[in-house]
Order: sequence, then structure tokens, then C-alpha cells
Amino acid sequence: MMCEKAPYQERQDEEYQVLESIYGTDLEDLRRKVAWKVARPLELRLTLKPQQSMGGQAETYAQVDLVVKCPPRYPDVIPEISLENWKGLSNSTVAVLKTELLKEAEGYVGEVMLWQLATYVQEFLHKHNKPPPKSFYEQMMTNNKQQQERIQEQERKKLEEWRRQIEEEALLTQEMLKNETRRRREDHKNVEAITPLLPPSAMSVSKGALAFSSPMPITSKHHNREGKDVPFDFTPTTTPGVTPVKSPGTPPLPSLQTPGSGGNGRKRRTSTPRRTDEDELGISPCKDHAVGVSTLSFKGDRAIQRGKCLGHGKSGSTVYASMDLSTGEFVAVAEWVLKWRHASKRAGGGTALNRSEDSEGEKYLKMVAGAEQEFNTLQRLDHPNLIRYLAWRHQYDVGKITVHILMEYSGGTSLDIYARSKNAMPLVLLQSYLQDLLQALKYLHHNSIVHKNLRPSSIFVDSVGTVRLADYSIGKRLGDLYEQVDRARPGVHFSDERPMVIGRGGQKGDIY
Repeated sequence: MMCEKAPYQERQDEEYQVLESIYGTDLEDLRRKVAWKVARPLELRLTLKPQQSMGGQAETYAQVDLVVKCPPRYPDVIPEISLENWKGLSNSTVAVLKTELLKEAEGYVGEVMLWQLATYVQEFLHKHNKPPPKSFYEQMMTNNKQQQERIQEQERKKLEEWRRQIEEEALLTQEMLKNETRRRREDHKNVEAITPLLPPSAMSVSKGALAFSSPMPITSKHHNREGKDVPFDFTPTTTPGVTPVKSPGTPPLPSLQTPGSGGNGRKRRTSTPRRTDEDELGISPCKDHAVGVSTLSFKGDRAIQRGKCLGHGKSGSTVYASMDLSTGEFVAVAEWVLKWRHASKRAGGGTALNRSEDSEGEKYLKMVAGAEQEFNTLQRLDHPNLIRYLAWRHQYDVGKITVHILMEYSGGTSLDIYARSKNAMPLVLLQSYLQDLLQALKYLHHNSIVHKNLRPSSIFVDSVGTVRLADYSIGKRLGDLYEQVDRARPGVHFSDERPMVIGRGGQKGDIY
């Protein structure tokens, strides 16, 4: 019987010696309280703290005493395990730890396991080594902060979903406008293809309806106020905006374009090209700048490849998608063409003018130079909610000045698209956009800069949802100069009616 017990007792004593060499004073032998002459199974208390990392000493907030009472046949039988005097741990956490220790001990049956169990407890304490709250108030504030973070995360996800829906609707609207423009252009081509096949007595097609004519007047009757029939002569005439087909041997009939018609009759020369809302938004194919790319040189040997036309502003600007050839970055180029003559020739139709005879050119060059001085100030501005101005160039030719402004390319869409959407913008999203916009205006006004022409089409939302403000200050100045030059040159001017500016100017005008 003694031979069978000796191996268990020896293994327990050897394990205790190993634990004592590792943990030192943190190990307590509970058997010393009994008479030393009686051989008893191993029973110990081990004070454990979180396992230290390689980075050095860290604050200790969690601690527990591991009490182990081994049966006589240990390690072939699982010992009794209990946890006492814990600190920095809740009762539920201690219960979880004890359950995990019992499962861990079942895997070591037949082997010494106390060191493995102690190491497992230290790793558990390391995971739960968190500083306790200093007071109930601090605990309440921590819980409130965590709740606010969860609410903000939910709002952020909701904002992203709303933004995605609005962007999808904006893209759908653009696609519908493009399809409508394409359909009208194809209808117009079909009309032109059908017109030569009509008989000489027929008129051309307008809006899908055939207007036939006859060489003799058509007489009809209608009732006057007295109820009598009176003859009504209907003489064939041209459909508004449509050119009639010539009969053999007859001179062509003039086609007068009535106001508001969109026909293709004889057009008078106009000094100002009319821009539609589709042109400004860049959702209709550009008819004026549809071919090729060109390279522009700015100061500092900066070569820019100008590409596709993105849209036309009502102030006379044209914006192009471009690329910086030295860095490969996408940029945008805004162009104003200040042209005060239809052709660079003398009024009498003689030879071309030279620079000394272009008296208007010197005056406009001084105005452009003043605008360039203002641009040099604006170029130093840098704010995450502003589209930065990067470079300036202008070129003088007899009869015109071409101004180019290089700026950052924001991508995304302008708020004009959102304003045209039928769906109302969520209040939270509107507040987010307004906050970014006010930050941009605050920065401009702090630097004594006034936007002067704040409108939805000058506010962009980039690909990450940040609002960025464009066309500040210099856009209004060049737009006014463009109108001044355009009004001064001869010709008939067609321009969109602009709303009268109401309110104060200056910084208050940006907020009004």
C-alpha cells in the first residue's frame, strides 16, 4: 500500500518545489498548519497577477488567489479548485474563469497541471486588466459616451445609405436627360433624312407632324359673332422654325424663327452663346468643344493636358477635365474667352488688325492683370472644404484674351443635382453639408475673402461625402468682366434672365 502511495506523494512534492522556484513568496503551502509528521496531499494557495508583456511593467488592476487541494491520487484525479480574494473582477467574470479552469484541468488528467492552470489564470487576468472607474459618475459618463458612439455609428451608416440613394438618383436623372437628348437628336436626324423625299407641294416635318401645302389657297368657312358663314382663307406658310422644301423653279421661302422656337431656320448672329441648365451641369453632350485634347503650359513649367468638357457656366466659363502630366493627378481647368470682336479685322472688312490698333485690348489687359493679382492671394488659401486654386495663365490675341485657371478636381456632384431631385434631403444629411459649408465660409471670411456668388452649382460633394466650395471670389470677377466685354462688342445679344440680387454684399451677402 505504501508503495502505491509513494509515487503520488513524490510527484506532488516535486511539483510544489518547481512552483516555489517560479512564484517565490506568492506561493503558500497550506499543509504547514497541520502536524508535520503526518504526510498529506498537496494543498496550496497561489496569488496570481496579470501576465506581463515584453514591453515592460504595466499597471495591475486585476488579481486573484488560486487555491488548489489535491486528492491522494493526484494527478490521476482532478484537484479541487477554488478562487478567492479577487480584485478588479466582477463575480460573473470569476465564475467564467472557474468554469474554464475546470475544463482546462480535464485535459491534463494523468499529468502535473498546476503550472499550466496558473499560466491560464494569468493570461485571463491580462485580458481583463482594466482600470476601475473612479466613481459612479465617471462610470455613468463612460456608459453615456459608449452609447453616443453607438448612436453616431448608426447615424453614420444611415447617412451613407441616404447619400448612396441620392447619388444613385442623381446618376439616374443624368442618364434620363442624356437619353432624352440623344432621342431628340436622333429624331432631328430622321426628320432631315425624310424631308428630301416629300413631294414639292409638301412642307417639312415639325415635331413628328406633316404640314402639307398647296399652290392654291384653301378656302374654308367659319362663323362670325352674328352666326353667318364667312370665308376664311388659309394660305400655306412655313411651320415655325422649319425650312420649306423648294419647288422646282421657285425661289426659296424665308423661314422666320419665332420667339421661343427651337427650330433650325435662318439664325441671326449672336454675340453670346446661350447656355442651358443641362450645359452648366455637364449632362448634355458639349457641342462647342467636342474634339481633341490640347496641352496648356502654366507657370513653373507645369504642363496640363486638357481633355473633355465638363460643362459651361452661365458666367461665360467652360470647365474641362484635365491631367497634370508631371504628377499624373486629375485636375480641372476653367476657361474664359473675352472676345470683343467677331473677327480680328478692321470695321471696313480690310486687313487684320495689329496690336497697336487694338485699343480695347490694352484696357481689358489691365483688368485681367488686376484679376491675376487677386488670384495670387486666393492661391495661398488651403482648407479641406475648399477646392484649391493651383495656377493661372492668360493669353492675349488681337481681339480676344483667353484666361485659364487651374484648380483641384473634386469629382462627385454639385448640390444643384440634389436641389433638382424630387426627394427631400434628410435633415441629418443637410446638417452635415451645412456644417462643412459654414466651415469653408468661416475660413474665407477669416482671411477677408468674400465668395460673392454662392449658389448650389458652386458647392460640390466629393466621393467621400465632404462638401467643397468652388468659384469663390475670382469666378464672380471674371464673370462680370466677361459680361462687360460681351456687352461692348457689336451684335445681337441673347442671354438668360438673371434674378435680381437682393440683400447686402460682402460677407453678409454670403450668408443671406
